[in-house]
Amino acid sequence: MTRQCSFMLLGTLALLGVPASTHASQGFEAGGERRPTSTAKGELVNRAVETTPEIRQEGGTASSTDCNDSGTPDPLDIADGTSLDCNGNEVPDECEVAIRNDYSFVVDPPEPILDGVTISRTFNIPEGGTVLDVDLGVTLTHEFLGDLIISLTHGEITVDVYYYGPCGDCPGTCGFGGTLFDDEAVATLPCVAMNEGIFLPLEALSAFDGLDAAGEWTLEIFDGFIGYEGSLTAWSLSIESTLADCNLNAIPDDCDIAGITSDDCNANLIPDECDIASGSADCNDNGVPDGCDVFGGASIDQWASTVLDFSSEYTPSPGHYSAAQALGPPDTFIYCDCGSAWAPLQFDGTQEFISVGFDQPVFADGVTIRETQGNGFVTRVELID
Repeated sequence: MTRQCSFMLLGTLALLGVPASTHASQGFEAGGERRPTSTAKGELVNRAVETTPEIRQEGGTASSTDCNDSGTPDPLDIADGTSLDCNGNEVPDECEVAIRNDYSFVVDPPEPILDGVTISRTFNIPEGGTVLDVDLGVTLTHEFLGDLIISLTHGEITVDVYYYGPCGDCPGTCGFGGTLFDDEAVATLPCVAMNEGIFLPLEALSAFDGLDAAGEWTLEIFDGFIGYEGSLTAWSLSIESTLADCNLNAIPDDCDIAGITSDDCNANLIPDECDIASGSADCNDNGVPDGCDVFGGASIDQWASTVLDFSSEYTPSPGHYSAAQALGPPDTFIYCDCGSAWAPLQFDGTQEFISVGFDQPVFADGVTIRETQGNGFVTRVELID
């Protein structure tokens, strides 16, 4: 019997008695059932641990000396103030070329690819900017490549780069030896024993073009048939994106924030005017998020520090699965039956709650609740002064 985490969470925040509208956030961590559940493509497993990714960034300069077609050489545009060059690379900001970031991951030990199971690897990319091009690299071995579906997901978009073939079995072990799926490739998979090189994906990776590069990118590999197995040993992402320019002023956001055109009062690497445009309150219309007006520029992100009340706990505090495990920064980073998150006593059919406190009074504009396992639902969150 699986344990269902169906509970009500009451996050009691130490506030100043004003509406939750400005820049601060709270959070705590909760877990649920004792046994892994299954996804539509099979059981989600996370046994292997990836090494710290190798990250390479490539940039460049515009190919033309009049990149903005102003009729004036770029150095003169910069010299007379027609164009800004915030990073001092002698290229007008409006002509800054895209940046390509390469992320490489070694899966050590190799992740088994088992019959009827989906393996999943996720990497969170912090850099913003609009996606221009995505390439996916995969290194794996398998006894029958026709068993596999290989997909990449970002946001609400999933692209199947390889889907149940066309490659089948081969003498000995088959595989992808550092195979790069690239829309600009000219060749399709040759379906030899070890497919090495750059090949066209089944579905175009250009489906990601235009999205924000920041956020989670997830590789999934599903073995849909019985009889043959393999392992994943490495994967990679290569993403070309524009420099972030949230206010569309043709100046990269990091240069805006450096003091040329924009402030970043809460140090979240987003110009204040973009914070306000995306929903941060500015009740006096002074161009400064209210949280900075109140706290003099301080931005506060904090995690629950005290358990005030709870409906039940699987073991007494401060033991594993106890209510005390909801305190502090997250320490459970995979979907698992882990004692490092709070779990109620009963498996199913109950409505549970936990009430937690925070050290610093804030004008809160967000609450983060991490559920680490189970099919329960958060039905209500209350902020109590």
